[in-house]
Amino acid sequence: METVDHLHPHDLKILTAKAVCFRTVVRLEEKLFTNDQGSESLAIRSRVLSILSDLELFAAAKIKDSEIASFLEDLAKTLEYLLGLYIENPLIRDEFIRTFRDEATSYRSIRQDLESWLQAMLQYARHYFEDSPCSLPNIQLVLGAPELRDPPQTESLSAVTHWTESGRQITLFLRSDSMDFESFFQIPYLLSHEFWCHALSNICEGIEGSVPVPWRGCDPQDAWEEGWMDHVQRLILLASDFPMPPHHLPCLVSPLYRASSQYEHARSDPSNGIHRSYGWSAAVLSASFFRQYFAAFKPDELLLDFSVKLNILKCLPERKGKALAFFKNHLSPPEFGNDDALSSDRNMLERRNRLFRRIAPFIFVRSGTKAASIELIKFLSSLEN
Repeated sequence: METVDHLHPHDLKILTAKAVCFRTVVRLEEKLFTNDQGSESLAIRSRVLSILSDLELFAAAKIKDSEIASFLEDLAKTLEYLLGLYIENPLIRDEFIRTFRDEATSYRSIRQDLESWLQAMLQYARHYFEDSPCSLPNIQLVLGAPELRDPPQTESLSAVTHWTESGRQITLFLRSDSMDFESFFQIPYLLSHEFWCHALSNICEGIEGSVPVPWRGCDPQDAWEEGWMDHVQRLILLASDFPMPPHHLPCLVSPLYRASSQYEHARSDPSNGIHRSYGWSAAVLSASFFRQYFAAFKPDELLLDFSVKLNILKCLPERKGKALAFFKNHLSPPEFGNDDALSSDRNMLERRNRLFRRIAPFIFVRSGTKAASIELIKFLSSLEN
């Protein structure tokens, strides 16, 4: 893994300073709730975020010779003064500044934050390649300058993944001026989406039924990568055994969960893209089905292993789309009609049982999740168009 930084130095300092502030807010809220002062937490957050919205607060970041450590210390003094105007309780104000300085010392930079998240994803991905004829691709992380996009980016954050001769390139575009609390905690979700959905797509040959197809970049109309795999990567990101970066404290899991839920909700909305909404709903229905019918076979692990292995397979997009449609057609509620509720429920149950009978032999016949995943992929690849 390598990192290329195209961000202007003052943007990098502002993004790091905002990250320290947002993390400080969450840590202070946890302390307030622990001390039965939870009623004051929302007021504190509102005041702090209001102060951070003033871009003049970060004007010193544009001083060329300003080091990040000295910039954060000057910012701490400014925040101490401003919070003194709005927060009557000096103990809370002092606790905020103490926590801010602790974060400023330990957090280092937003670049290292992103690198540690990507390292965690690479570490977790390795076990999906243990029995694979290919290896993890080389990943290059690029911090892009939003103003250099064509047209220039207006959102707080966006991302894109491209094919390169040496592997895959994930580019994150972060706007320092508009980066807010919610956007900051969505960054791990966005990076996870690019990694699992696109960077690990179409890289491996050797599974029966595959047809080598070059991959040049993500397609926003791809129901598999943008829909199905987006739900899968969220399950991975929030899995109990996912190796969270050491700096991601337990109190930061809750805002990460909320942010990822908001982001996924937006991506699953048909008005924001019918193809990815279709793929996302198929994955949600399939996850529920696996948990109900294969409870003794570690259903989430089975779904994740099957999904990642099919995603890395070099094959025509139609192959993955056909697998997605196979589950969707069996698990979607029946169309509205004249049937009463009881008939609709019976019809739904019959279709789910039919799906179970079709795929159960490929799961029960093999011992272990990995072997079952390969058999299931072979079965889906053999289906007629």
